[in-house]
Amino acid sequence: MKIITLLLILFFVSTIPLQSQTAHESTVLASGGQSSAVSNLTHLAVIGEAAIALNQSNQHNAGFIFRLGNLQLTGLDIALFLEGAWDQSGNMHTGLFTADLIPHTQPYNTEPWNYAGNESAHEIPAGVVDWILVELRDAPTAAQAIPATVVEGWPKALFLRSNGSVADTNGNVPSYTFNNITDSLFVVIRHRNHLAVMSSHGLTLTGNTYSYDFTDDITKTYGGEVGYKQLEEGVYGMVGGDADADGNIFMSDRTLWRGELGTTVTYHSTDFDMDGNIFMSDRTLWRSNLGTSNPITGFFVKPRFTSQVPK
Repeated sequence: MKIITLLLILFFVSTIPLQSQTAHESTVLASGGQSSAVSNLTHLAVIGEAAIALNQSNQHNAGFIFRLGNLQLTGLDIALFLEGAWDQSGNMHTGLFTADLIPHTQPYNTEPWNYAGNESAHEIPAGVVDWILVELRDAPTAAQAIPATVVEGWPKALFLRSNGSVADTNGNVPSYTFNNITDSLFVVIRHRNHLAVMSSHGLTLTGNTYSYDFTDDITKTYGGEVGYKQLEEGVYGMVGGDADADGNIFMSDRTLWRGELGTTVTYHSTDFDMDGNIFMSDRTLWRSNLGTSNPITGFFVKPRFTSQVPK
């Protein structure tokens, strides 16, 4: 009778779901304890003794069954354009890639980003425009998606392709394991000389992929046209010209550009049009995004564009 009762308890506990995921078990667990894996879940089970090594997150225990699990690998399908590389053909140009100027190691390990990630690529995948820095925030609303809500393990440095898609260092769709997401995921995109943006709505989860398209509406970014712009009819992108990455396009950016005017074959933030050279074309792009001037003195008094990412 005791054996039957114990078996019934084990059967009942083993059918408890973990975070809305189902585990189908058909393993007879030995009295000394054993482990089994089904799909994306790992099961550790013991009878009459404690589990010793629990090295995964999301531990759940019930009775004598210890069940550990992670969410499945989930893809990130993000679409965005950079004004500096926009070529009016529905894509961005790959001037930096063609000139072999894109560094093989992520470039955001300096101020003001100070990102310590070790992302690198032995070969830069074809079609890459540049590195971007991607950050995820877990919050109920965009206004509440402040730095304190950044998901553990983020940001990450990724590649931006000419068609606006985001890729990992192997050129594939990025996939990650997300644990304990409690609200909505908002994505922040940063670039070396464009204004940082954040999604105005949470990412859409369809099947096994989180997706968001920044390119088809001015309202897709939090703050809208204050920190984002139309590149051509029906196409929107990140604002270029922020050489010092201080969150606005203003005179300090021109000062940096002026000090490097004439430099060629370079990978630098003052190369606003991202062709590998610092020429007058870069000033033209910067000037188109400059702020308003005092009608009497002619001095510029206010930036036209300012990043709206919550700080």
